[in-house]
Amino acid sequence: MGMFWHGGPRVIRLVSGVVASMAVARHLGPEDYGALCFAIMIATLAAGLVQIGSMEVVTKTAATHPEEMRSLLPSALRWRLFGAILAGGLIALIPLWLGQRAIYWILTFLPITLVPECIEAVFYGRQEFRTIAPLRAISAVLGLILRLGLVAAGAGVAAFAFATVFEGGVVALTLLRFRGKITGGPGGGPESSGLNLFQQSLPVAASGILIAGMLKLDQFLLQALRPGVEMGYYYVVVRLFEAVGVLIPSYVSAILPDLARLRSLSPEAYKGKMIRIYRRIYQAGLLIAGGSCLLAPWGIPLFFGNQYEASVPVFMAYSFAFPSFAVGSVRAMEFIISNKNQNHLLVVLMLLPFQALFCLLGIHWFGAAGLAGATALVSFISTTLFSMVMPALKESGHLQKEALKGILKWKVS
Repeated sequence: MGMFWHGGPRVIRLVSGVVASMAVARHLGPEDYGALCFAIMIATLAAGLVQIGSMEVVTKTAATHPEEMRSLLPSALRWRLFGAILAGGLIALIPLWLGQRAIYWILTFLPITLVPECIEAVFYGRQEFRTIAPLRAISAVLGLILRLGLVAAGAGVAAFAFATVFEGGVVALTLLRFRGKITGGPGGGPESSGLNLFQQSLPVAASGILIAGMLKLDQFLLQALRPGVEMGYYYVVVRLFEAVGVLIPSYVSAILPDLARLRSLSPEAYKGKMIRIYRRIYQAGLLIAGGSCLLAPWGIPLFFGNQYEASVPVFMAYSFAFPSFAVGSVRAMEFIISNKNQNHLLVVLMLLPFQALFCLLGIHWFGAAGLAGATALVSFISTTLFSMVMPALKESGHLQKEALKGILKWKVS
């Protein structure tokens, strides 16, 4: 039932996100749609500073030491608010280089809407998914209705930036009302909890921003080298896979508390469980990639219109990045459970030259489609190949090797 209550709203967000993307993309056209998506990407990347009050740390603490939540939660909210203010300032400066002032100034409020999400993380850690599920489902539907209304009204690009902030604001205000449902013992006191949270969250936030920035390097390079309609062709694909990708954090958040407890009780049982999880993620990811290639030639023109026909090869190439993104999410959870968050930074530093080279070559030779293929290759190197060859990742590498050995086994054990 936990997966139902946690995953159900994500499915609704998936459907609403896909429908909204199709409607907005058709309405704005490739160039304006690309500009909007790039601005939202920049704002989301800057909002990574909110992770100074890490949701993952709060979730893990709620699962393993629930008595500390009374003192930890206020500290998390303060640190996240501090990060949100910094992020908003950074977003406000972007128009100095890229223009589009109205879009970016509206999006300066986006990080503030993410501050109360640590309240949601407490319920995740306690596996009380049913409490929060209706909120996410309702907000997704409201967001879809708002965007469809704006399309019907013939609204401009800035209006859709406002829709993003408005949807986040509704969630934030509602989450604050749920705060009173959280109880716990006095723990270690606000000061010690706040310091401990900062020490645990800082590497998560730093690595998260670097990793997110590196994952978006493809979009930065495309904006720099081939701005305009090619951004729209690329973003149609990226936003679709991001919509599908909302299911992955749902899965990871739902199983993280149990896995954290299992690792402390039985390391061998934990390893066996992780091998099975990795195997299923590889299998599901490859099935989705293969199916996407078959559907792309008729699906893209049907849902987005003939103006996006050039997105078909982009979609086919990018689909093979999805399995690696999914595996990367599971490996990130593994790092959190084992307190090895510094491995994120190590992977980023090692991967950056490969990513820059392959993406530049892909754009130069084949434009947006070449960039999509390069992204798929780089994602595989990052999440699978590096796990096999880097000594610091040998624990993850062993689990992934064992998972790949049985990738043709579909029987559930």
